[in-house]
Amino acid sequence: MNIQPEALGALFEMSRDPVLGIQDNLISFANPAAAARLGLRSGDPARRALPDYILSDPSDRFITSIDINEQQAAISAARQDGFTLVYIVLQEEERPVPPLAPPSEEMGTARMSIKIAHELVVSRVAGGENHQL
Repeated sequence: MNIQPEALGALFEMSRDPVLGIQDNLISFANPAAAARLGLRSGDPARRALPDYILSDPSDRFITSIDINEQQAAISAARQDGFTLVYIVLQEEERPVPPLAPPSEEMGTARMSIKIAHELVVSRVAGGENHQL
């Protein structure tokens, strides 16, 4: 198979996830995300990105997870004629979720609004007022 790096570049240039092409244990293609997020470039040894057990796996297609540069990553790989295309999804750092008001507080506020409206209606009806609120 004759893979053209230019064709891969056109396909994966805009991907925010790193994508690699590996041939003869060298990275023959690395998209901009692979360069920016993992520091990988074309010509680098494939071992810089992936462990030997993945590089030597005989499967045509597989999915696995590994640590890359101490960051958890999901790997999807497809092989054909000595060329391996690797799609890497890095686990994003967990961002703290801003605290929300507890449901009981929100319900209490809604209950209070209903109670005030109810008391207003009752007092007007009790006072003999017969017009719209």
